[in-house]
Amino acid sequence: MTSPTARTLTRLREMGYVAQVVERWNPYARIRVDLFGFCDVIGIPCDGPVIMVQATSTTNLSARLAKFRTLPLCRWFASRPSIRIEFWGWAKRGERGKRKLWTLRRLDVNGDEIAEIEMETTR
Repeated sequence: MTSPTARTLTRLREMGYVAQVVERWNPYARIRVDLFGFCDVIGIPCDGPVIMVQATSTTNLSARLAKFRTLPLCRWFASRPSIRIEFWGWAKRGERGKRKLWTLRRLDVNGDEIAEIEMETTR
């Protein structure tokens, strides 16, 4: 089984971004530390805005959004046109009795607004 971060990294690269994981492991506290408190992966395009992604399971999307809103820099990041903030939720879904496939739910955060970009199924 792959992690949401690994699936996100692969998907961003398929979309044409130069992507890199920016969370790190703190061995003393035994926790993962996200860049700026929310970012797991950064994607840099040839042109257009940089994308900062919080990768998680679909069931944890609302908790991650709530955490992001408590951060001091959240409004600053969300108001920059050169930076896109997205929250990607991954879940295995499918019809009963059928093969389950990974489904990506993408949420775009822009200021106080949250817009669902797309829901897509990947293999």
